[in-house]
Amino acid sequence: ANIDGKLYGAGAMFGAVMVIGQQPATLTEFRTAALCASEDHQVPLPHIFLIRARSQHAIGEFRQAVIDSCTAAEIALASNIRQAMEEAGVPADTVKGLLRQASGVVEQYRLFVLQGARPPISEGRVVNQLAERRNLAAHAGAEPTRDETRKAIETAEILVDSAEPLQTPAQVRRSLAGS
Repeated sequence: ANIDGKLYGAGAMFGAVMVIGQQPATLTEFRTAALCASEDHQVPLPHIFLIRARSQHAIGEFRQAVIDSCTAAEIALASNIRQAMEEAGVPADTVKGLLRQASGVVEQYRLFVLQGARPPISEGRVVNQLAERRNLAAHAGAEPTRDETRKAIETAEILVDSAEPLQTPAQVRRSLAGS
């Protein structure tokens, strides 16, 4: 399909999406991916949701792309908050209760900032480009536009990269060598 001047295609047999115009993996990234696969090293869950969101965006499944983007951010933020609180010696019941009360991405963003994180996006952007879009898509059945979906994905990517960044290929190789 030709959408916005870019070519998109999907292979139903493998469930894969090919997107023209994206930077391909470097040889080092490819070799690291092969090493991870052979060692059964899993991609962190927030990044899996981002991959799904990008694929859904490419094929025009905007509602699901927005929902998965927000889910990615929520998982990454909750994981980061939980780890920071546990490292600070906060009792497990307290951590569980706080995370239960901070049920949405905006509340989690606030806790993330309160613990000292300085993500490069504002709370307003999290509200307007991610939380509101997700709520409209999930609860009202609203279909976001291509641009709204792109912005939601970008906002989620920034939050995920701030809270639970992927390891570099060198870090992955070192961690797998140490296991």
